[in-house]
Formats: sequence, C-alpha cells, structure tokens
Amino acid sequence: MYKVLIVEDELPVRDAIISIINWEILGFEVVYAAEDGQDALNFLEDHEIDLMITDIYMPFIDGLELVRRVRKNDKYCKVVFLTGYNEFEYAKEAITLNANKYLLKPITKDELTTVLEEIRENIHQEITERNNMSRLKLEYEKRREYLQDKLLYDVLLGFIPRDRVVEACQELGVNTAGAAYVVGVIEIMNKKQVGEAVWGEDYSLLHFALYNICKEIIADYPRHYVLMGDHGKIIVCFISDEETKNYGKAYEILGEMLISIRHIYNMDVVAGMGECYMEFSDFQYSFQDALTALEYKVIEGANQIIVKTDIERSSGKGHRQSNEFLEQIEVAIRVNNMDNLSKYIHLYFDMLKFNKVQLGEFKSLVLTLITRIFATFNQLIVDKKENIVLDFYLVEELLKINDLNLIQEKIIQKCEELIKQLEQKREDDKAILVFQGIQYIESYYDDSNLDLSTICEVLHVSSSYFARIFKLYKNQTFLEYLTMFRMEKAKELLKNSTMKVFEISVKVGYDDPHYFSYNFRKNVGMTPSHYRKE
Repeated sequence: MYKVLIVEDELPVRDAIISIINWEILGFEVVYAAEDGQDALNFLEDHEIDLMITDIYMPFIDGLELVRRVRKNDKYCKVVFLTGYNEFEYAKEAITLNANKYLLKPITKDELTTVLEEIRENIHQEITERNNMSRLKLEYEKRREYLQDKLLYDVLLGFIPRDRVVEACQELGVNTAGAAYVVGVIEIMNKKQVGEAVWGEDYSLLHFALYNICKEIIADYPRHYVLMGDHGKIIVCFISDEETKNYGKAYEILGEMLISIRHIYNMDVVAGMGECYMEFSDFQYSFQDALTALEYKVIEGANQIIVKTDIERSSGKGHRQSNEFLEQIEVAIRVNNMDNLSKYIHLYFDMLKFNKVQLGEFKSLVLTLITRIFATFNQLIVDKKENIVLDFYLVEELLKINDLNLIQEKIIQKCEELIKQLEQKREDDKAILVFQGIQYIESYYDDSNLDLSTICEVLHVSSSYFARIFKLYKNQTFLEYLTMFRMEKAKELLKNSTMKVFEISVKVGYDDPHYFSYNFRKNVGMTPSHYRKE
C-alpha cells in the first residue's frame, strides 16, 4: 500500500475526499488528514508518505509553501494540488514544484480515481527503475571516475590496508603498474583572502577551477591522476616505469601547472613534491612528503616547487647567528631608531632563509625574536608594574601565516605600536615625576635645606634629567619655581598673620631674614614690610 497524506483546511471537503474513494482497492492507504500546512509538516517529521493531496489556500502555511519545504527532503513524494483557484500563477508555481496534478474543485470521484491510478503506476514504475540493476550499472559507470578518485585519495591517506591496495584499484580499473610513484600537492598562498578578493561570492568555485586547469594539463598522461584534496589543495599522482624520468617529468608538469594557474588567475601558488617510491602502496608516503615540503612555503616563498629532499636540513646555524641580529634589534629599540629596527628584522629573517633552518627551528626562532622584542621594551619602562605582557595571540597568529614577508610586516607593525606605547609611557612618567616634585615642594618648602639634589634623591632620578623635564613642563627652572612658591606663601603670611618678618622668613624656608628680604624685593618688587602695609 502506498501511503497518502491529505491536507485540507475545510473539514467537509477533507471528509469527502476520504470517503468517496475506495483507497485500498486502488493500492493506497490514507495515513493522515491534516487541517493545514503546519499540521502536515508536524506529521511528516516522523512519517514518510508516497502521495500528498493538498489544498493551496490555507492558514499558517499554504499548500505551495508546504510542498516547497517537503521537496527539500523528499524529491520522490508525489503531489496533487486540489484547489478552487484557477489562477495561472498558482499553476505555474505547481509546475515549478514538480507537482503531478493540478485539479480544480469540485472534482468527481471518477476524476480523482483516474488521477490516483496514474500516480500509482508512476510510483510503481519509479520503484522498479530504481531497483533495476542495469540502471544501477549505468549509474555506476557514470560515477566510476569519482569512485576512482575517492579510492586514490583513501590510498594517499593510508585508509586502505597495504595488502588490499592493488586489489581495490584493479576492481575500479585503476592502473597501478609502474616502477616509480611520486605525489605533488599544489596550494594557493593565502587562498582564502586572495580567493575572496578575486572571486567574491564565487569563491567556492576556485578549487574546482584549479582542478580543471591541472586536469587539462595532465590529459595527455593517462597514467597520472589529479585529485581535489581538502582545504583547496590539488593533488597530482605520477606513475612511471622509470624512477629518474618520472621524477623529472613530475617536476616539469608541476611547474607547468603553477605557471598556468598564475598566468590565468594571477595568484601566488606553491607546490610540495614528495620523494619517489617503488610501490603503488607507498603512494601515501610520497603524499606525506609533499605535505611536509608544502609546510616550508612560509620560508621558501611562493611560485616554486618545494622538494622534500631539499628541506631535509639541520644546520643549527640559525640559533648561533641569530644573536648578533637580536642585539642590533635591541639597540634599535633602545635608541628609538625605527629604520634600523625594520632593517635588522628583515636581515634576521633573511638569515633564517639562507641557513635553510628546519620548520621547528624556524618557529622557535620567531618566538625568540618576539620574546626578545617584548623584553627589551619592558626594560625601558620605569614603572615595572606597567610592563607590557607578551602577546601570545600575536605569536599564534604569526605561526599560522604562510607568507614570510607578511610575518615580517606584522612584527614591524607591532614594534611601531610598542614604540608609540613606550613614548606615551615616557611622557606620562615625566609628567608624574614633575607632579611628584611639585608635591614635595608644597610639603617641604619650609625646609631651608631643600634643593634640587634633595628632591632628586627622593625621586631616584638624576639632577640633570629632572631639571630638564621640570623646565620643559613648567617653563621655569626648579629654583625659580621653589622661590616663587615660597614668595606666595610669604605674601599670604604677611597679609593674614601677625608674625614678624624674620618668623615668616623661617616659615617659608629662609634661615637668613636679610636674604629672605632680598629675594622678596627682587621677586615682588617691594620689601616685606611695605607689602604688609599695602
């Protein structure tokens, strides 16, 4: 029995549809009668049907929207629209939704019976076709290339046991015969940013476009294969009867692919190439070699083929030679020379590239550079409570970047930020020192021994430095400010107290009344006694 769902918001019509047809004789069973589209969708969450007879105009969710949602998950369900609206737009939408019939109310028993018989035969025929072995074989042939690619990818990933590899390939017609096997992997540098900038909304097609370019180039070599790898990578498998020729030819073909991609799309690309192995089942090792080589793109740069054997190096020179550049970088930071700082950062990375350091050593040396930069800046900060914390997010970001130039730009940009931050801290520190000096004057101006050296001892700074920044911020010397402050205090006491002049002299920091009177007259323009009388 084929299962039927009836959707009709008018109860009399719904009951009539159920009662006028002998469903069982026609090979159908009404499994549910829904009162609207939402009711129908709720039922379909847990049930499967073969035929849906639905009205179009209903509350909440109409028949057209109902079918649109059903079609997302079920393309085989048959649909009959039964409606009282004879409008062209409705009929047009019904055709778009692949409806089987569009019937106008009222409908007779015979008309509905004829439609159900046609749909029953249609369902039966489709089921028969889906189960037809010859049709399955034809579909298999169409999908054979896909299955071959999937099998090869599984071989590269090591998902197929070694003793099953050749047999599995023979079953799908993959020719494994040969004496040399090499894998190359192609990748776009900064593919996400570049792809979105060039392709925009069609970015997802970029991977397929690269695959087509490589497929066309390799079309004349039936024993080589091109696969679409993950994360936008293109994998090329080379098979040959001779090791030397295979390796050289593989290198040549990969180079042609890089040139074509760069020429057509103007994108920076890079390829990793594995070692040559003697057995088909060892393809997975050449693939891993190629991926390892590809990781060195951050050091080697774009638009070239990185060969596994070329990156097998262990020099140790990187750490030994890095110190002299680190020292120059530190000096540039201390003297605030941004040009030299940028220059030595570039030389530091040139040294790493020239010495062909291993990838692990490269990452270690990048971390060493960042740590040294932050440590140097912190040494220049007066208040150790305000030390700049090492930015681990920056380190993580740098180690993910595949472009050596971009890494250098990011580090230089961070140095510029830190220099500005340090300059601001220095200005703040100067302002704080001057403020603390003024506070000290206001608290101890009555001390006749108060002078520049005394206050500098308290603030732990050199006299020359404090004198320079005090003059810069207050536009007068320390002594001028101290004298001015004492005179103001003396003027207050002269006007607001009955203290004698010699007493006021001691009160504002002068042991010698004559010297006090001399300074008062010099700065105020009259003697203390004269000032009091005014």
